[in-house]
Amino acid sequence: MPTPDRYQILYEHEPTHVRAEDTGLGISRSDRLIIIEVISRARSAEDKQAFYRFVTTGLSDACAIDPADVVVSIVENGDADWSFGLGRAQFITGELR
Repeated sequence: MPTPDRYQILYEHEPTHVRAEDTGLGISRSDRLIIIEVISRARSAEDKQAFYRFVTTGLSDACAIDPADVVVSIVENGDADWSFGLGRAQFITGELR
């Protein structure tokens, strides 16, 4: 994604307010769990896999976060689902590509 293309909302929850149990994959998590939700236009499966590796590697290298403590969910939507202001859908109007 382009460098200036960032809209971030961060929420920090008390550990007792988050429940992220193993889904049968045998992944052990610590109390440093990070859950990332990304809202995005459609991307290929390969792009998503690369993104997951990029995020977990970056968090591991920069913050010593175990990749087992990183959960990522990508929610897709289409061009008509985005308005960056002024009451226009900029992907549809051609203002953004």
